[in-house]
Amino acid sequence: MSMSELAYIQNHPREQFARVHYFSINKLQDGAEIEMNITVKEFLQPPIGALQFSAQADKQTNQKLAPYTASG
Repeated sequence: MSMSELAYIQNHPREQFARVHYFSINKLQDGAEIEMNITVKEFLQPPIGALQFSAQADKQTNQKLAPYTASG
């Protein structure tokens, strides 16, 4: 089912229907394999000025300098 076919599922502008995509990657760090999962939300009708896609990782990166959870 495409997102355009779901155009009428939201009854109120503050409701946020989204299709959720999951991605996974195994990274090597100091000889150990670390699984990172990324969740991407594809919003049906994002608020004005907001992006249609939002992504966030489940683990922090750059932990030695300044830990950061990737998102955007």
